[in-house]
Amino acid sequence: MSQRALRLGTRDHLRTTFAWNSKECDCTGSRGMPPAAAGERFIAVHSGDWSNQQKELLDEYFGVLVTVTVRLPRVPADRISQEVIDKAGVGLEALLEQIRAVVHSSYTLMGLANGHIAGAGTTVSGFVEPPIFLNGGTPEDKGPEWFQSESNQVIAGLAQTLTFGMARRCQSLNDTMS
Repeated sequence: MSQRALRLGTRDHLRTTFAWNSKECDCTGSRGMPPAAAGERFIAVHSGDWSNQQKELLDEYFGVLVTVTVRLPRVPADRISQEVIDKAGVGLEALLEQIRAVVHSSYTLMGLANGHIAGAGTTVSGFVEPPIFLNGGTPEDKGPEWFQSESNQVIAGLAQTLTFGMARRCQSLNDTMS
């Protein structure tokens, strides 16, 4: 329940903040791969680390991953950095920084996640600390299989994953079903 709530809260927060729809931003499987019908960019929200710090109760910390995928335009290989990564305001790096800024330590996001816990009909405690930015990863070349397509392009796009963690939720052992 907690991982699901954090994923959905993060997705909802990103969609609201950036006015993205489900074809631009959604929860995905563990790798963050975009759906086949994704456009030029896709923001995948998926589960991160999950750990516990106590023996007598659940003092858990949850993470969420945000993978940003951009398709490569038809440009020469030596222009990929200029056209995809570094482009002011709209490039991969700018998009990652914008996402980092709105997810890091966001109490709005935490409230949305807690709404998904409460929306499941539970009366247990929600998150008490929001996720924080931990790591920005590195850009990775992605072939056509990442986009679930058949193409003769060796590199069809780039993806980079932001790691957020330390979203804290405390529960008694009796509340473990939620």
